[in-house]
Amino acid sequence: MSTPDLLLWLRAHSTLWLDTVMGVTTYLGSDYFYLAALSFLYWCVDSLGTMRLFVLFLSSFYLGDAVKEITRLPRPFQVHPEIEPRFAETAEGFAFPSGHALQATVFWGWLAISFRKRWLYIAAPILALLIGFSRLYLGLHWPRDVLAGLVIGLAILGFAYVLMRVLASMPIRAHFPATLVFCLLPLLLFLLFPSHGGAQSMGALFGAILGQLLERQYIHFRVRGPAWQQLLKALIGLAGAFLLFFGLRALFDPLLPSREVIQVTPGTPAPAFRGFLYGRGYESLTFVRYALVGLWATLVAPALFRLFFGREEESGAAV
Repeated sequence: MSTPDLLLWLRAHSTLWLDTVMGVTTYLGSDYFYLAALSFLYWCVDSLGTMRLFVLFLSSFYLGDAVKEITRLPRPFQVHPEIEPRFAETAEGFAFPSGHALQATVFWGWLAISFRKRWLYIAAPILALLIGFSRLYLGLHWPRDVLAGLVIGLAILGFAYVLMRVLASMPIRAHFPATLVFCLLPLLLFLLFPSHGGAQSMGALFGAILGQLLERQYIHFRVRGPAWQQLLKALIGLAGAFLLFFGLRALFDPLLPSREVIQVTPGTPAPAFRGFLYGRGYESLTFVRYALVGLWATLVAPALFRLFFGREEESGAAV
């Protein structure tokens, strides 16, 4: 059975309820889910440990998008119109590798490594595989895209695990305000590869790092607390995060060219490297938007929590 035939077979055996299940599953790999999950972990579980996951996850997002922009491979429904996509709004950009599969592997895999809980060791691969399968079922990716996403995600996890152990053994420690230099790295990476995904990931990482450094220096909000406090933090924090997320999109979208106009046709040769001036200066607004959301998550919302619920010198377990 050829790859197109496989996707057509999945479509032929689809049902309405399975469409819904796979749609919900694929949204577990969306920006909205990760924004909510990472923010909740930062506010209510462990702020310092979650920053490691912020850095790892957003770096993997950037790497995956860079590979997409270099390979520029089309999605199934762009090559075979008979493959009818569902939830196509979750399929921006090029096909290879699957960002959903890659990011699910990194996110759930790192949680399993960090918490060392049996249920997470079981849930992490199941969720990554289900999210990857949902991309096939919905006609949004080829099998090679999903497989590559899973493999790249595992490679990133292995590299990050070794790197964290090496860094933990190093005696050198940087101190504020010298640590603010770390904020330059996401900015430089965005200027190096200013794609849409690069603006999203490096903008969020820039804001998150800047906010976390300032929060650790001046605020020290209370991470742990009674259930009612954690619920209020989640409600207040997520309301502000999504208001900022969608509000800035509504504000900036009229200033940006149409995505249909600026999207390069899948399958065309990748252009030679031309840096920031290669027709992507408009993505600076995307960078600013995501940077402000990251800053909200790690600085502004924690400042509100400090005001409402008090100060805590140290957070608990590592993530």
